[in-house]
Amino acid sequence: MKKVTPLLSYYAFSGSTLTLGAGVNGLVDTGGTCTVTASRGDSTVTQRFSASPGPTSTDCGAMALTSPRFVHGTWSLIIAYSSLRASGTSAAMQVTL
Repeated sequence: MKKVTPLLSYYAFSGSTLTLGAGVNGLVDTGGTCTVTASRGDSTVTQRFSASPGPTSTDCGAMALTSPRFVHGTWSLIIAYSSLRASGTSAAMQVTL
């Protein structure tokens, strides 16, 4: 199985929704899943999204997580990718909502 590292391309926060984009460069894969975990203190929000292949990468698309747990402040984001061919997890990234 190939080891990959998902990369965050952008994020935006509005109301109670955190929207982010991510993908896996150098991997064209079908049937994969991107999982986003956002955490701050005792609050954790996790959601899975289907990924789609592009010409030179695999795209997680615009992933929108909505939760009443989201409050302004610093959150830690981790993005994971998994499929039959590849898997991997990003390093934790700090974002400010």
